[in-house]
Parts: sequence; structure tokens; C-alpha cells
Amino acid sequence: LSEDLTQIHDIRKTAVINNELKRLGVDIAALQETRLAENGSLREQDYTFYWQGKLKTNQDCME
Repeated sequence: LSEDLTQIHDIRKTAVINNELKRLGVDIAALQETRLAENGSLREQDYTFYWQGKLKTNQDCME
């Protein structure tokens, strides 16, 4: 991606990724090290993001 995603607030990263994938004409992409806990999905304008992360533990909840 052309932008530094570490500088963008987490809730908007999927919108930036959506726009970049669309601009590049990408149909399917696999992302690594998303740092998302548990599992889920999120629908953006042109893409649906799915993830499977690590399970939350009591230690994670205390941080």
C-alpha cells in the first residue's frame, strides 16, 4: 500500500485498504499480522474483510 497504515486510526484502516485495493484493481488479497483479536468480518464499500486472530485471554482484558 502506498500509505503508512501505522499513522491511521485503526477504525479507518479498512477504508484506506479498500480504496487502495480498488485503485489497483485487486479482486482478492490476503493480509498478515492484522493484530485483530478473535474473528469477525467487516463490510467496506467494495470489499469484505474477514479475519481470524488469537483468542482474547484474561490477561488481554486487563491491559
